[in-house]
Amino acid sequence: MVAKLLGNKDRTTGGIVLGKEWLVWLALFTLLLVAAATFRTETWPEWFGDEAGYLLQAESVARDLDLQYTDRDRERLVERHGQRAGDTGLALEQQGETVFLDQPLVHSLLLAPFVRLAPQRGAAVLNVLLLTVAAWLATRTLARRLGLVAPLVAALFVFGSVTFRYVFLALPEILVLTATVAAFTLAYGREEPMATETPEIYRPPDEGWDPLWRWLAVGALLVIPSVHHPFYLGLFVPAAVATPKAERQRSLAALAAGAVAMLVLGAGVKWMLTGSWAAVLPTSLGDMWPAFAGERVVFNGNLIGWNLAYFLAGRSVGALPYFLPVLLALGGWTGGGRRSTLVLSVLAIGALLVLAAPFNFFGGPGAIGNRWLLPLYGALWLVPTRRLHWGWIAVTAALTAVFLWPSWTAPRAFPIGPDGNYRHSAGLARRFLPYETSQRELPSVGELRQGVFWLRATGRLVSPAGSADRFELEGQGPTEFLVASPTPLVALHLEFGPTSPGQLEVTHGRLGDTVFRPDGGVGFDLFAPTPRARHPMWWSDERQNLYFFQFGLPEAKAGSHAFAVSFATWKDLEGEE
Repeated sequence: MVAKLLGNKDRTTGGIVLGKEWLVWLALFTLLLVAAATFRTETWPEWFGDEAGYLLQAESVARDLDLQYTDRDRERLVERHGQRAGDTGLALEQQGETVFLDQPLVHSLLLAPFVRLAPQRGAAVLNVLLLTVAAWLATRTLARRLGLVAPLVAALFVFGSVTFRYVFLALPEILVLTATVAAFTLAYGREEPMATETPEIYRPPDEGWDPLWRWLAVGALLVIPSVHHPFYLGLFVPAAVATPKAERQRSLAALAAGAVAMLVLGAGVKWMLTGSWAAVLPTSLGDMWPAFAGERVVFNGNLIGWNLAYFLAGRSVGALPYFLPVLLALGGWTGGGRRSTLVLSVLAIGALLVLAAPFNFFGGPGAIGNRWLLPLYGALWLVPTRRLHWGWIAVTAALTAVFLWPSWTAPRAFPIGPDGNYRHSAGLARRFLPYETSQRELPSVGELRQGVFWLRATGRLVSPAGSADRFELEGQGPTEFLVASPTPLVALHLEFGPTSPGQLEVTHGRLGDTVFRPDGGVGFDLFAPTPRARHPMWWSDERQNLYFFQFGLPEAKAGSHAFAVSFATWKDLEGEE
């Protein structure tokens, strides 16, 4: 059975040949399935993104066959998945005295039997199965053009990016990716193999499937990503272009009919689970796409420029460090043909994300890398149409290790590390790639507003209770501050208590005066370095100067060292003198 699914038919003997490339592919996905089957969600300290909302809705469908939100639903979530800190990310809709869960429904319907049978690992197992289907579909499509190397290329697309990390999140991203890959597999499924292919891997297209049903399926599948983000509607453009010219009108009608049928079916199922048409029909664009609701659009040249840089090579959300095999996919693209529209559509959607969601173009906070890129990345798996040299595949695999090593070594770890930063961006990414100063939903261990000044603590800091301007530095540090100011900042003033060492080591910024207080405390002035960036922020259209400070206590002993933060002006500094 496995050989029939994965192997290549030998035209000479008629037998099935399972090549070593497929064995590598099979071994990797088997390991991923074992990791998912032994995963326990209760080991994570808090909810990540809107995981709780999706789990709770799936549990409600599995246990109660409805979408009504009650105290019992909340209690059951805690019983089956553990008590965790953090925002639960619930999407709720009030209809009279009844409250309904309002996450996109397809994911919950698929997840329901898995969480019923295995609440701790059901979501991870479902995600592995979906991802395996996506990789298998992509491999079979690529094999027509790339030959025997296709399984390795498909495996590299998955494991050479942060895609496989989403397996352990109870989020719909893997489903959205799989639906996109399946849609374009069908859209490109009737193309002829290359005339130069060897007989051992030549497989003519399937002529037995009516194109009408194929395009109905494509339309239905593309609805799945489109209900999660409005910009994914752009994927219908390359799907429409992929329809055969000889029967385009009929195929386009089927494409549209498939999409409408999927929407009607989803509305019908939701009505059955709620008993209310008012809970089914959206009243605003925010109701249709809650993930995109409330985003503020700011057209500013500086902001767009920095966001493009962050979109491509940001420390936490960059496309190149965390989806590097996309370069291999584009390198195998010959240009022209129907796939050109797919490439251009993906680029256009990426640009729209940067322009229309300038302060959260990565889908945070529940994102590893850029959450919104996953289905676009999956669509590009099908772009290569010419053979890829083994050397380029090997080089790409080696380069992915530079940024993916933290994800490879701890794939099931909670996405945010003990230092308060994304775990996947540890190591070289944190040392050499720019911090995304414009992104509102990046993890933070504390933020501070004093007048026109804003500060985000991005390193090993915790904010003590009872004082908004006080932090604690764990051990020697170091820690990092991002500071925004509409006018040029002169310095930060740090006020430590009497038990802290009297020496501060500054990496970013410049140490100024050190003032020893009569009570044994010590104050430090950190003169601001050159602004890291200048652009508007989510609270103001006024251009802000963004400064990055890094400091530590080299002589500190174990334990925490409390300190207060204030923003020094020239008048403040002259007063101290």
